[in-house]
Amino acid sequence: MPYYTEIPNATIDLTVATPVLDLQQVLLLNQLYNSQSFARYDVHDGSATTLHRGDDVDLVKTDDSVALDNGIYAGSGRISTLAPSIVVPNPIPGLPPVTSLSLAINPIDGHFIVDEDDGKTYFVSDGPLDADHIGVSLTGTLLGLPFTLLNVSISEMLANPLLTPVLGLVQNALDAAVVTLEYNPDGSLPLDDDDVVPCF
Repeated sequence: MPYYTEIPNATIDLTVATPVLDLQQVLLLNQLYNSQSFARYDVHDGSATTLHRGDDVDLVKTDDSVALDNGIYAGSGRISTLAPSIVVPNPIPGLPPVTSLSLAINPIDGHFIVDEDDGKTYFVSDGPLDADHIGVSLTGTLLGLPFTLLNVSISEMLANPLLTPVLGLVQNALDAAVVTLEYNPDGSLPLDDDDVVPCF
């Protein structure tokens, strides 16, 4: 089931020849935990199609109520992050750091839809943008030993007992993770018959 997530304070001006995504301020990872599910796309012709920038599209829930009305497809994109490294120096001089970890959020591909009524920008993805579904990779050294934690959810990472001594630092790094958005105004979204609301 697909999900749509509001990107706070983001705008895409679709009236210009080459639109750009304007975030207006720094966007942190924990500002994106507001995903909502929907079931199908209402493209007003009821059959398989490919959406291109400027095409009208509404998002419809499983009960056929409208989740997002008067949407305009704006293009494709990718969410990733710039997260700080986690380094805890050893209190004993000359010994390696207690912790030296590098945190990375696995990139998430999706599509942008702009609400024609209020101008809000949404990111549509295959899964919700939350701690149970965003994948991370954590590598480095922990107490002088190599440590690798690849492709797990944020929730799984935070529950790892090996990270208990530095859990607060890892959480701080996640809270400070700056989101970067790649935007391709020429992207497109192919939809099958099962993806769209049929016309009767």
